[in-house]
Amino acid sequence: MSNSPEKLKIHSRRPVVYFHAIRAGRWVFLGGLVGVISGLGAIVFNFLVFGCMDLFMIKGLGWSFDKVAYDAFILQPVTGWRYWLLPIAPMIGGILGGFIVYNYAPEAEGHGTDAYIRAFHRLRGRIRGQVPIIKTIASAITIGTGGSAGREGPIAQIGAGFGSWLGQILRMDAGECRTLLVAGTAGGVGAIFCAPLGGALFAIEVLYRNQEMETECLIPAVISSLLSYSVFTTLTGQTQVFHTPPFTFTAWELAPYAILGIICAAVGILYVTVFYGARDYFFKKIPLPPHLLPMIGGFMLGGLALLRPEILTGGYGWIHKALNYKLEISFMLILAFTKILATSFTISSGGSGGVFGPSLFIGCMLGASFGHIFDAYFPDWIADPRSFALVGMVAFFSGIAKTPIASLLMVTEMSHSYDLLVPMMLVSSLTYILTDRWTLYEEQVRAKSDSPAHLGEYRTDVLAGLQVREIHAQNSCMTISYDMTLRQILPRVLQSTQNVFPVIGQDGSILGVFSLDELRTLLLEEEMRDLIIAMDIADPDFEFATPVEDLHSVLRKLTEMVTDEIPVLDPVTKEFLGTIKRRDILNLYSKRLYEIEQQD
Repeated sequence: MSNSPEKLKIHSRRPVVYFHAIRAGRWVFLGGLVGVISGLGAIVFNFLVFGCMDLFMIKGLGWSFDKVAYDAFILQPVTGWRYWLLPIAPMIGGILGGFIVYNYAPEAEGHGTDAYIRAFHRLRGRIRGQVPIIKTIASAITIGTGGSAGREGPIAQIGAGFGSWLGQILRMDAGECRTLLVAGTAGGVGAIFCAPLGGALFAIEVLYRNQEMETECLIPAVISSLLSYSVFTTLTGQTQVFHTPPFTFTAWELAPYAILGIICAAVGILYVTVFYGARDYFFKKIPLPPHLLPMIGGFMLGGLALLRPEILTGGYGWIHKALNYKLEISFMLILAFTKILATSFTISSGGSGGVFGPSLFIGCMLGASFGHIFDAYFPDWIADPRSFALVGMVAFFSGIAKTPIASLLMVTEMSHSYDLLVPMMLVSSLTYILTDRWTLYEEQVRAKSDSPAHLGEYRTDVLAGLQVREIHAQNSCMTISYDMTLRQILPRVLQSTQNVFPVIGQDGSILGVFSLDELRTLLLEEEMRDLIIAMDIADPDFEFATPVEDLHSVLRKLTEMVTDEIPVLDPVTKEFLGTIKRRDILNLYSKRLYEIEQQD
């Protein structure tokens, strides 16, 4: 009985199909597991935040806690509150948080998302096992004592930490650890903000400054995010963060929305400048140990809160009010700019928390202020000025975070408002373009080709990324004086391993070169050896390299010239600096490829 070619072909494909099925099932299981744990981690984190808030802000200061919608609440002083303790509460949070972080997990300092990005690009997807625990406790204390910080950074690092830990336990390679790292971040963000699709997109989009995404991790990220969202919403009953009235949109409103995008881009640049300026030019200049700096920042925040207590914590309650009611324009503008200072005091000093919540707050207040101002001067142009508050949230964060798509999706999912997708798309693209090189996330790289995580995929560009000076710095070369006779040249040249010999003038400049092959044609000219000098055989029209020239270009010159060596000159003075050889280029290329393989 003979087998038909068709049957043989089908049979031969079965192992491949089985392999892909097993691999897909494995990632579904691992992504789902990371998602479940991330969802539970988000619940624990929220519980700790509200526990600390109850202890320090409600019982300690005597403030009230008013829940206005879902996860949105307002902390505000009531009659008889202990105002003298207000600067003390965030200072205590800074002391405790700084001590925990800097003694047990220094990488948990700051807003967390940068640590996730750094782990992906530079740490082979690895985060130490204690980091999620330390980040959870420190961030809960910071936010719970009134710190002006959000929850995206902490939960991103918490989810990423579990994903990384799972990858290391299973002895996965760097690529697989990175995938679980991304899945953990997607799960944590998707759960705590009730934004399953936005959380998945945020995890793969925030890694880069340009339009690239880590699409290879998309499916595990989506699986993790939807399961974490399911766990979180099932156990908490919360399905969204904000409640908004129904908004409408007309094409005429695109012009004022575009103006809002420009304003948000300008204030976003200011925000980034103040945020990192406070860190680099103020807090780092204070002659105190790093773990004490959050205490200073907390005290400054508390002092500012005496004037404007609305800036404490993430401020979601005030966002809800701006989305649903008409607040005073001057009040909202003051809140927007004082929130920039408050967040800088909290996080730039080394406090533990995120920047997503404060960024939404600032964007909301800017948008609402602009909407009401525009409506006052052009009353028949826009349908509802409160809609600018929602669009402002997208505009502000998408530019400074370099996440135009994720920001749009997260805000719509958080509010269950999909009526303003068109203006959101406009402002997110506009602020992304206008802010360009300004970003809140320093660890972002511009493109995949700039990431150590993907360096192995760009091996054809390895030589283009290396310069002549990386080889030439240690190169020594024999030179020939312009007036040296052939009889004097021959003994020196025959003892050398060089193939190309530069001829140097009286002032030290290079006048030309000759090769060993060209010199061999003169070996039989015995009677001419005292008459021919170096200048007679030097070729003044020669190719050369410069120290900053890339090795790919030099290798092409060597190939075109059919030679193995080329002189190196200073690009300005044309001073002779040495030579570079083909074998040196290939040796460095092999060494760099080995380093890349070790990173993969």
